[in-house]
Amino acid sequence: MNDVPNAKHDRESRAAAEADRLIPIPLEQVFGWVPPAEGPDVGTGRKLVLKRGSMFAVLNGRGNVTPPGAAELGLFYRDTRFLSFYELKLPGETSAELSSNVSTHYVSQIDLSLYDGFATDEPPDWRAQNFMHVQRRQVITDVFADHLRVINYLPHRIHLWLEIWFAADFADLFEARGLEREQRGQFFEPQVNGNQVRLTYRGLDELYYRSTLCFSPAPAVLDGRHARWELSLEPAEQVDLEVMAVPHVGASPEAVLPPAASFADRERVVASAYHLWEQQCTDFDTADEFFDSALHQARADLKALILEDDGRRIIAAGVPWYVAPFGRDALITAFQSLLVNPQLARDTLQFLAHYQGKQVDAFREEAPGKIMHEMRYGELARIGMIRHTPYYGTIDATPLFIVLLEEYWRWTGDGDMVRSLLPAAVAAAEWLISTEPWGGDPDGDGFIEYQGAAGGMGLANQGWKDSFDGVPWPEYRFAEPPIALVEVQGYAADAFRRLGNLLRELARDETAARQWEARARELMRRIEDHFWLPNQQFYALALDGQKRALPTLTSNPGHLLFSRAIEPQRARLLAQHLMGQELFNGWGIRTLAPMQKAYNPLSYHNGSVWPHDNSLIAQGLANYDMQAQALALFDSLFQAAQSFEHLRLPELFCGIGPQEASFPVRYPVACTPQAWASATWFLLLRSFLGLQPNVPEGRLDIQQPCLPAWLPSVRLSNLRIGNTRLDLQFFRKGERANVEVLGVDGAPLRVQIQI
Repeated sequence: MNDVPNAKHDRESRAAAEADRLIPIPLEQVFGWVPPAEGPDVGTGRKLVLKRGSMFAVLNGRGNVTPPGAAELGLFYRDTRFLSFYELKLPGETSAELSSNVSTHYVSQIDLSLYDGFATDEPPDWRAQNFMHVQRRQVITDVFADHLRVINYLPHRIHLWLEIWFAADFADLFEARGLEREQRGQFFEPQVNGNQVRLTYRGLDELYYRSTLCFSPAPAVLDGRHARWELSLEPAEQVDLEVMAVPHVGASPEAVLPPAASFADRERVVASAYHLWEQQCTDFDTADEFFDSALHQARADLKALILEDDGRRIIAAGVPWYVAPFGRDALITAFQSLLVNPQLARDTLQFLAHYQGKQVDAFREEAPGKIMHEMRYGELARIGMIRHTPYYGTIDATPLFIVLLEEYWRWTGDGDMVRSLLPAAVAAAEWLISTEPWGGDPDGDGFIEYQGAAGGMGLANQGWKDSFDGVPWPEYRFAEPPIALVEVQGYAADAFRRLGNLLRELARDETAARQWEARARELMRRIEDHFWLPNQQFYALALDGQKRALPTLTSNPGHLLFSRAIEPQRARLLAQHLMGQELFNGWGIRTLAPMQKAYNPLSYHNGSVWPHDNSLIAQGLANYDMQAQALALFDSLFQAAQSFEHLRLPELFCGIGPQEASFPVRYPVACTPQAWASATWFLLLRSFLGLQPNVPEGRLDIQQPCLPAWLPSVRLSNLRIGNTRLDLQFFRKGERANVEVLGVDGAPLRVQIQI
């Protein structure tokens, strides 16, 4: 009868005793050996990324976190860095890096050789180069595991040591990115117990942050900064060493370690999870092995980026800075990924509906019906220094929520789920047209616009180009709010039209359906009246606070094609500009064209190339039967991808084209893997294969499919369209592609092909 109260009392007693054993350390003493978060940015040098759930590690090419405190390096968990310094040190003056890789299942392998400075049982003449092999393998499950295997290839005994040095600054991720903070919590002396070391910090949020490092076998020397093993190896003898790092956040310093498991067991768990994911996804088999590799890597990256929050799943935006829920990023990624796995869309919609705005909160820019922008879990969010709990400062996530919901219905016919979220879609649409100060149209002019965060807090620009200078005039002065972005008007028109369709088909509300469809037509008319620039035969980037059109030549209007928000004649004029010399650089469409003062090919948004931006435009081109231009975009991005490791497209790359450089120029802090960059391949593939599912009407339309000249065939297996699984084979024939239905399993589905 008293077991539960006694158990609770015992836990509280242990936690209190644990807290009493902690010895505080002054900050100045801590930072004498734990470098502060303001470490150097290591730029575009080789990095290894491991990721599972809310935990990820960014390591240098040798699997270390060095230099200490470097901005993006470390072991992170729920927006806090639990290892800011982690280095394997080896004896001798030199060691060679033989190889360094991460598998598609996110297991690293680093191979090193040693050849100098050892004590042996034989004369020095016996020494040879590369006689000692150190293989390092790392993986993340519920812990970060680092496995070391040391093999002696000399014909006699050798004596050596290995050391692991470590430290934790417990920096909030925003702090690691450069946010300055005046106050920190309390650091404590490391606790050494047997083969374990515990590093502890109590934040200003009164929570304890702990890194527990476990070493196996027990080192000869272990203190609060390093572990040292002394080894003696016979010829051909090997020894295995392992380090396990466990992050923990809680109301008490007490932390329960997960069950012990071998590295091989942890690797099997990871491999099994990826295998299950692959079975649930579309499989791709093309005539080009490099494109196959790109598709398989992208599919694995999507799996790695999935987060779970209180039983709800959503895809994170990207490593390292955006391993968190982002409304816009998740919605676009889920749309791009319908071809590979519609479950991502279902999870995303349910997650964002749960956090949909319910009240007016100026600090977080929340409003009823509004879809969130970003959610964070670290110390700075908890103490209110940042407002991402969640933060709602985005103008485009709300219409994109409706767009994805209707598209998901077309792909799956999942009427029960879509019907359950229909009230959320209506609330989102009502926020878009609301003329309240907190609504989507506060001045009542019929456009969706944002004011920007008051008081200099939050995001000044709230479209996808959300950097401080992301909405410039051509001469590089910034637009004054309220700002109505051109692509957002397209998203909204599409959302209104799609909502009308849902209300008609699922709610049987013809009156409401016609009202929303009329709003879509009216907004499309107003786009033409206010954004079209007759002299330039192009669309303005935005309207500023005085309703002046910004004539900046950018990629943003290309999203009007994605939204089917303009007439075909102007769509072709728009496409000519997008694919012309000013915006198309040979590796993709730039975000902003040269010959404008705002242009900077090395910037984040004013001249760079963003793969996801190109994929949305490519789908838009296909919407208007311009598959040839969509293919040209695919070709250009695939050429660029061949310069990136694993054929993995980064978040963005610099806008310098092949006429100016032999290889694409990397952007120094681009996220990789990044969700909507990884999903780019799938929307590009959909665009030129012409796939348009309509499960509620029982059919799959394939409209004018085509393939690039270098890709004679593509096979899609286990393609999920509603309750049907399809195997489709596409063969290139002249300018178009023929389609063969190889297999159909499940519910009946008409496949209608228009060549």
